[in-house]
Amino acid sequence: MNKWIGVIGCFIILSTASAQEKILVDQIAAVVGSEVILMSDVENQLQQMVLQGQGNKDEATFCMLLEQSIVQKMMLMQARFDSIPVSEDQVNQEMERRLTGFINQAGGREGLEKALGKSIDEIKTTFSITIEEQLLIQAMQHKITGSARVTPAEVRKYFNKIPKDSLPYIQSEVQIGQLVLKPPIRKEERDKVIKKLEEIKAKIMGGSSFALQAKLHSEDYGSAAHGGELNFLKREDLVENFAAAAFNLEGDSISGIVETEFGYHIIQLVEKRGEYGNFRHILIKPKVLSEDIYGCVTRLDSIYGAIRKKTITFSNAAIMFSNDENTKNNGGLLINPINGSSTFTMDELGEIDDATFRAIEDLNVGDITEPKLFDEQGGGKVVKILYIVSKTEPHIANLDTDYAKIQQAALADKQGQLLSDWVEDRKDDFYIKIATDYKNCKFSVSWFNEKTQ
Repeated sequence: MNKWIGVIGCFIILSTASAQEKILVDQIAAVVGSEVILMSDVENQLQQMVLQGQGNKDEATFCMLLEQSIVQKMMLMQARFDSIPVSEDQVNQEMERRLTGFINQAGGREGLEKALGKSIDEIKTTFSITIEEQLLIQAMQHKITGSARVTPAEVRKYFNKIPKDSLPYIQSEVQIGQLVLKPPIRKEERDKVIKKLEEIKAKIMGGSSFALQAKLHSEDYGSAAHGGELNFLKREDLVENFAAAAFNLEGDSISGIVETEFGYHIIQLVEKRGEYGNFRHILIKPKVLSEDIYGCVTRLDSIYGAIRKKTITFSNAAIMFSNDENTKNNGGLLINPINGSSTFTMDELGEIDDATFRAIEDLNVGDITEPKLFDEQGGGKVVKILYIVSKTEPHIANLDTDYAKIQQAALADKQGQLLSDWVEDRKDDFYIKIATDYKNCKFSVSWFNEKTQ
């Protein structure tokens, strides 16, 4: 029953393939109280799993998803009975968060609307009830499992129960330090950019469309294709200077020139909704001269030599000389955006930052790269040296080196058992009717009794 933990994921199917390849079957698979589970609901979830490479389109997977849906409906009804509160603001914020992700995946608002054959407003109307239900289910799941804790003794017991031939294989993990020098932007280059943005803003104030000017001039090419529109984001999703200027706008006003780490912007408010805002922007980036890049390489080469000679540690050098504010104060240590830790599996690093992966893949602990030129996320150029702080060998999981991972697995197992116990204890309190077509399913729970016949 461990599979119950994590089953309350995003069950709103918004993928292009799901919209285009419609499921024709529409018969009742199960009923839980007043809640109906259609066969097409389960088929849609199955199709999404297959598209994401997370399962096979077979009877066993269908039965698993049907059982998960039954448990979800039980928790939904219990949440309503317990009057667990979910506010309209929570629903709206979750809607905007998810829509932003789906819009980005679809390549813009128009792409999502085309994929689903609905306007953004129609999409919101269609899925607002579903999101409210999912938030209720999540809250109920937390109420059931949120107090779970595991002791060191329980972690050891969990690990010792795993058959030796079933112990997980742990990939190589690496900790990486970086020391970054950013070539300076010369005043004349900044002045060129500011003058160009002032000219663009004057055209807009004179009647030209902000969206048109963004398509013509913005160097944020992802948003430029959509008239500079960024879609709904929270303040913390934006860099500080941009957020301060953007959220201070009213109506359809346009900001002054805003400097960020990406370059210079002008910003137009499209719409604000609570903590979220949708903005257009035009970004112009000052050019970095090749001689200034060479100057950074020369300076960093001298720091590299000092580290190699052990006259300074890499950590102290990063604190003293690095231009990267996100890493310099912790000795240059990179943070994994997936889990917030300082370690990366090599696969994760390859997905997150292929250039860094290629620069360090053959290095060992204590090795350091020579100065290398890298492209920044925002499109600029920086010069870096990279240092291998630690690196593990691929291995079979063990308590000595993998305690934290095993602890998390033990906690998930305990939470799964709590939810399993809750389902067993409460299933007879609900009217549950499962279509006889699924009597051969190998469910984890004995659903077929006098109430389900």
